[in-house]
Amino acid sequence: MKTRETYTAVVVNGNQSQLVMLSGILQQDGLQVTSYENAEDALVLMNSQVDEKGPPDVIVTDLYTPGLDGWRFCRLLRSMEYPAFNSTSILVTSPALSGADPREVLSSLDANEFLTAPYDPSGLLSKVRKLLQRQQPQIDATVLVVNSDEEQGATLKDAFQNRGYQVDLAGTAGEVEQRLEICAPDFAVLFPNLEDTTPGELLERVKTQGPATIVILVTEETDTQRSVELVKKGADGFVREPLNVEHLIDLCSRTSRERSLIQAEELLGERTNQLRLSEVKQQLLLDSISDPILALSGNLTVLYCNDFYGKLAGKTTKELVGTNLEVLMPHGGGDWMRDLLSQTLYAGSTQDGEGTLGSRYFHMRVFPTAWGILSVAQDTTERKKA
Repeated sequence: MKTRETYTAVVVNGNQSQLVMLSGILQQDGLQVTSYENAEDALVLMNSQVDEKGPPDVIVTDLYTPGLDGWRFCRLLRSMEYPAFNSTSILVTSPALSGADPREVLSSLDANEFLTAPYDPSGLLSKVRKLLQRQQPQIDATVLVVNSDEEQGATLKDAFQNRGYQVDLAGTAGEVEQRLEICAPDFAVLFPNLEDTTPGELLERVKTQGPATIVILVTEETDTQRSVELVKKGADGFVREPLNVEHLIDLCSRTSRERSLIQAEELLGERTNQLRLSEVKQQLLLDSISDPILALSGNLTVLYCNDFYGKLAGKTTKELVGTNLEVLMPHGGGDWMRDLLSQTLYAGSTQDGEGTLGSRYFHMRVFPTAWGILSVAQDTTERKKA
């Protein structure tokens, strides 16, 4: 039986700061973590090592990754081209998922769990631990079968239930109304044999109550003109009598997946544009501040710093991100800053301190955050000289 120390995780995130933070959280929990800045590298290297090392126990990926995005990455992991990863647990993290419907997200991505950002470390670890224990979320779709033939309806109910669906039966227009008043189903299978209503009227009623309900109509003969009219009213698919039950269930699943994929792409495009704009604004805001700003993870790894620290260390800010605080400290001129940062992490509360950075005096305030600490310093050299 595997222990926490023998579980393996792959983390994919195009943002280096987030990549370091995510990997650090999982490593501190005892997992063996391999990190990648893009999904294509992750896929190639995982696949090349799968015979020797086997697949990872869990993959944590962001949706917005450079090159091969997270959505297509998930689809490839579930494809016939990469069978070794078909059953690997996948956790998707992204601000783009905020407010999204869990069933749509998990279905469209073929992922096991998702986590909207921002999030705290405990939320991430809770999701990962459940996946490692195979406590995957159970989401049962609901089906309304409208059929006046009770025997055939019961057969369909058993077949859908055997595939994990929750099923209600209705044999009259009145029973349909009662079911719809309680809750709009995810799927509705409409037979043309009700005496008190027509398939078209049923379709309109179902779509009025639940516009997102996927409606499959069972027909006795092919009538192209009639089919076009029903599609315009919202029909999502048709099956012919005599009925092949497995084909019907597969059609429901396939139609749902196709719709989810379209919705996921639209959602991803919209949220990605919003996220890009937000990130640009935040970056411009931070970069416009002349006072020293430093963001560190819980293990004192640099997540962000502005140009002040780059000049102090003789490196670019891009080179400093992902390095340890010790890269800065030899140039900092004292231990006061390290002690102040460590004290903030230990106490979990805002701390203030003063000291020198280079040849200048600074007053520093350090704030605890969900991902580590944020420090903002103010140059007090002139005040000290006065």
